[in-house]
Amino acid sequence: MSDVIIEAHTNLGLTHYKLKSGAWLRTPLGGFINHSEEPNCELMNVAKEKYLITKKDIMPNEELTLKYTMYEVENNAKV
Repeated sequence: MSDVIIEAHTNLGLTHYKLKSGAWLRTPLGGFINHSEEPNCELMNVAKEKYLITKKDIMPNEELTLKYTMYEVENNAKV
């Protein structure tokens, strides 16, 4: 018997959706995702929505993690 609680490539649901104003609204699921440099989930963009997809099997007591930043990074460096 496997200890896997959620299998890899599972769509866990809607995390964000874009309002008519262009702003992103986070759903309750979006509030339960933590940052990691080695995440076990990723966001899938579909039109004006973002879904949380597992990248690997999730074990019991394992946090759901994404690699994210709180802002857009602009690269204005001259080469």
